[in-house]
Amino acid sequence: SKYSKEELIGNTHKLINSGYHSPDFFRELWKTIAQGMVWNGEIKNRAKDGSFYWVETTIVPFIAAKSNTDSPSTSSYNYVAIRFDITQQKNSEENFRQLFNSSFEGTLVVHQGKVLDANEAAAKTFQVSLTSLLNQQLLDIFSPDTHASIKKIFSSTSELHEEVIFTHKNGKRSFLILS
Repeated sequence: SKYSKEELIGNTHKLINSGYHSPDFFRELWKTIAQGMVWNGEIKNRAKDGSFYWVETTIVPFIAAKSNTDSPSTSSYNYVAIRFDITQQKNSEENFRQLFNSSFEGTLVVHQGKVLDANEAAAKTFQVSLTSLLNQQLLDIFSPDTHASIKKIFSSTSELHEEVIFTHKNGKRSFLILS
């Protein structure tokens, strides 16, 4: 955070709040730990010099020691936060995301036959909206005349490139290279 220990002690998270997360994000965080449950997530903070940094955070609540006069309903929690700086990882992810989204080459990220991610170039290639590609079964996107080539690529243990003619729903045909 680039703050000294003395500057941090006694302050709330507002001192380092980046404004990235919504108030609902923090309400859910506090709700979770106030119920005595562990919270885990990624938080973007602002350092003293105005730069941003990310921390992978686990907050563990534990019941404060009670005096003999406390009733069960007045027990309170203390919290221990365990944090790891993940700024470099998050910056790498952001750089990758920018390259992925700005590519002129249509790209689909597929796992077990389901499209997990896609870029705008892929949506343009298939002449559909980007959101309509997500969570689709890969074979549902492609015309049946390409299914054999797609299955061949995904079942291969070596890197393959296959050239196919893709037929759009409107009958227009496009040349694709699958790899």
